[in-house]
Formats: sequence, structure tokens, C-alpha cells
Amino acid sequence: MELKDVVVKKSKEPFDYGDMKKEHKEAIIEAIALLNSTGQQVSATLLEHKFKIKDNKKYDLNESVFVYLCKKFKMPISFQGYVTKGVNENAVDYPIVLIQDEISKLDEFITFIRKNVK
Repeated sequence: MELKDVVVKKSKEPFDYGDMKKEHKEAIIEAIALLNSTGQQVSATLLEHKFKIKDNKKYDLNESVFVYLCKKFKMPISFQGYVTKGVNENAVDYPIVLIQDEISKLDEFITFIRKNVK
């Protein structure tokens, strides 16, 4: 065999789960239904989350002690996106937030937390 006879296969690009065409989504939904109908709920759930057919649970900012205290101190909170913790049906999207204020207000905020929050 000579070098000219060697065929190099180009590696396939990884599938972009966030940029599916309508046909892809319809095919996955059909596959999920088939898996569910044959008692393979674990595999169906894996596909739902892998292909983002089903949204993750979202953490409610109103349940956050930190957000409550920021509101109490009239400190604005900017939402920046989410970080996902857990996998599949246990996945929860936690908000990423940004606080920004003048330093004396931040110092007052920290002092209050140190004295009152246990």
C-alpha cells in the first residue's frame, strides 16, 4: 500500500443540540414517545433533556435569602443567565445575578449580614 492509497476520513462535526431544525425536534419527540410506550422512561427522559425538549426546573429568585436582603437594602439585581446543577430530571437552572452599588452601601449590607444572618 502506498501513501496515495490511504483515505483519511474527515471527522464529523459534533451535533449542535441547541440549534435543531424542526424536523430534528419532531423526530426526537417521536422517538421519546416510542421509548415511553415501550416502558423505557429513563431513556426517554435522557433524550428529553439532551435535546432540550423539556425545560429544566428553574430556581425561584423570590425564595433566595440573598435576593430578599438585596431588596431590603434597595440594591438592584441584574439577571445574567443560568447555571445548571444536576442532570436529567434532577436538573435545576439557578440564576446568575450581579449586584452593583456604591461601596458604603455594600459595607452596610455585609455588616448587617454578619450581625443578623446565621
